[in-house]
Amino acid sequence: MHIRAYADAGLDTLRLAHASQGFDYQFPDLCDPIFVSKLVLEDDARRVVMASLARLTCELYLLLDRDAEKISAAGNPRERYTRLLALRRAGDQDLLARGLDDAHEWLPPLIARRLGRRLTALGWFRDDASTPYCFRLRANQGNSPPHTEVRRHTQLIFCRARPNWNASQIYCPVVQFHSETFLQPSK
Repeated sequence: MHIRAYADAGLDTLRLAHASQGFDYQFPDLCDPIFVSKLVLEDDARRVVMASLARLTCELYLLLDRDAEKISAAGNPRERYTRLLALRRAGDQDLLARGLDDAHEWLPPLIARRLGRRLTALGWFRDDASTPYCFRLRANQGNSPPHTEVRRHTQLIFCRARPNWNASQIYCPVVQFHSETFLQPSK
C-alpha cells in the first residue's frame, strides 16, 4: 500500500469511482484551489483504490451582546434584524472574496427554531439529507483511539457529510492506515 498526492493523470479513475458509488452529488472540480488536500491510496499493484479529498468550507458564528439589548443603543427587534442583514451581506462578500463557496451554521438548540426560520427566509436551507460528523484535528493530535481491523477493499471511497457540498469535506471518522490492513476507529 502506498499513499501519495493526487495527480491529474488519475482523474478518470476518480470519476469512475465516484460514479460507482451512486451518491447524489456532482464530481468536484479538483482544479479548484479550495481543495487543500488531495491524497490517493494505491494497492501493491499501484492501482488507486481510495482517495481523500478535502475542500475548505467555513462555519459561521454570530456573536451578539445580550447585555446591549437592555439599553436603547441596541435598537428594537427590527433594527437589530436590519443590522444582522447588513452584517450577513458584508460577511457573504468577504467570504466570496476569499474564495469560499459555502458557509454553514450549526445552531444551538435554544435558538435553532427561531433563528432557523429567519435563515430560511434569507435563502439558507436545513440539510438533513446526510449526517455530519466532525473530527477535531488539533484536539486529537497524538491521541490514538482504539481500533478494529477492517480488511482492504478496492472501491474508492469519498466521505461526504452533505450532498450539496462538492465532494468531500471530510466530516467523517478518519480511517487510519497500517501496513496491509486498514485500522478504523472502533464503535
